[in-house]
Formats: sequence, C-alpha cells, structure tokens
Amino acid sequence: MAYSILIIFSLACLFTGSEGAWSYGETNGPSTWANTYPACAGSMQSPIPLFTTNTSIDLTLAKFASTSFTSSTPTASTIKNTGYSLMVSLTGGYTLSTSTAQKLTGNYQLEQFHLHWGDNTTGGSEHTLNDVRYFSELHFVHRNTKYSDMATAAAQPDGLMFFAFFVQDNSFFDNLQIAGLTQFLPNVTFLNEEVAIPVVPNYNHVPSAVVGDYFRYKGSLTTPGCQESVLWYVFQTPVSISAAQANLLRYGNSIYSSADGSTPLLNNYRPLQDPGNRNISRTFSFGSASFQSSSYHLVAICIMFVASVL
Repeated sequence: MAYSILIIFSLACLFTGSEGAWSYGETNGPSTWANTYPACAGSMQSPIPLFTTNTSIDLTLAKFASTSFTSSTPTASTIKNTGYSLMVSLTGGYTLSTSTAQKLTGNYQLEQFHLHWGDNTTGGSEHTLNDVRYFSELHFVHRNTKYSDMATAAAQPDGLMFFAFFVQDNSFFDNLQIAGLTQFLPNVTFLNEEVAIPVVPNYNHVPSAVVGDYFRYKGSLTTPGCQESVLWYVFQTPVSISAAQANLLRYGNSIYSSADGSTPLLNNYRPLQDPGNRNISRTFSFGSASFQSSSYHLVAICIMFVASVL
C-alpha cells in the first residue's frame, strides 16, 4: 500500500509540478533520489549510454511504419510547465497495437510527450549515442491500455513504452513541429502554468525519425520514482532544430521551475546509469550511424558551398 502511494505521489510530482519534492540540482538531486524512491537504485535504470559497437543487431526487429501514426486525431491537448519539464498532454493519442515486428507485447497509447535539455555550455539529452550528448531529448510516453491510468501502468513491468529522440541544434531553419509548440512558451513561463493548444493530427507531433533505426531495451522512468516499467525505443537519427529555437530553452530566461521566476528550468536530465548485462538490441547494421552522420555533414557542406558561389 505504501509503495502504491509513493508511485502515485512521484507521478503527480512529475506530471503536475511540485517544488522541492526532488530536483536535478545538488539539493534533492539525482544522487539522493534513492533515499526517498528506492527503485532509483535498481539494476535496470535509465538513461544509459548507447553504442553502435557493443549492442546486438536483432534481425527480427522491424522499423515502425508511418501509417501507424496517421489513424487518429486527439480530442484535446495542453502544454504545461511541470517544474521539471515542458509537457504536452493528449486526450486521444494514437495507439500502437501488439506487434511481433517491433516486439510490442501490448497495445500502447500515447499519453504525453516532454523535453529534457541542457544550457548554453552543455548538452541535455538523457541517453548518449557513441559518447555524444545532444542538446536535448524528446520523450513520447505510451501507456499499456490494459492498465487504466499512468500510475497503475508505472507499477507494472509491461506498463509503459517510451520513444526517445535526440535533438540537435544544427539546422539552418526552424523545425516547424517545434515552432508549433514554442509559440506557447510565454503562456507556460512559470511552474504549473498550463494552456490548451490547437488539436492537430497525431502524425504532426511525431518526428519523421520514428520510421528509422532504433535501439531497444528494458529500463525505467528517468525521474522519481524510477519504476522499472519502461520499454525503450531510442531512435538513431536526431531531430534537427535551429539555434534560435534551442536558445529559447538553453539560456534560462524564458522557462522557470518555480512559481516566482527565481529558478530557471535548465539541465533537467538524469545522469547516465549502469546498463549492466541488459540486452540492448538495434535494428541497423554496424557503421550505419557514422555513415549517416558523415552523409548529413557532407550534404550540409555542399549546400553552404553552392550558396556561397551563388
């Protein structure tokens, strides 16, 4: 009973905001979480470092199809400053059905998505890829529909499924998906501020990288109470945004984790956890990550060269 109450309390802190319950700083920071939330000291914690060289290729894993995300439109959506992140909640998010192709063992409905980010000197992605920490990481949170709510699902080993997307600030142009949300930042400057946002089809929220290669492993929530109930899909290809969009978050002058504006919301990411001997699988072949990265930069250089000539 006490454990159930702790789960409900910790989820309430994450999704509704609660000053002082836990933090990303020195006071009540990650190194102390396990004192109040014992699961944070578990053996299957997230985030973890990911590498293309020491993870196993699973030839039975398939990429997600874009048609999986086009079948529905939410009936309502809001954006909220939880004090720990910026969170978009959806009523009527898409549902991904049980699938052997992606090894989904249940029907998972999108409940919300939120961001983790750094500051003007460091990256803020929770996972790292080949020792690279990106500016930000975007999480799409799905609930197994056989459980009635998030608190119940978080207490079950098959309760939650997360999509994670790295975010890099290397684009010459604004990301239109992100721009559709950043326009509401003035409405969620302070803790617990929330505003309704226009309803758009589900596929408008999901980055195009969702149809690409990914890592898959079993882990936990990256926030207290750190329940080990999450099946993670971490996508290889980063989402690109402009430096101007990143600056809205990284300088700490537009979003605050407090109600009075005294505490900027920055560096809201958990340190890396020990992957142990967990099975971490991936869909892509050795070397594809570096090849795609090199190809991207080559294209960017060609564009800049052509622009300078013209």
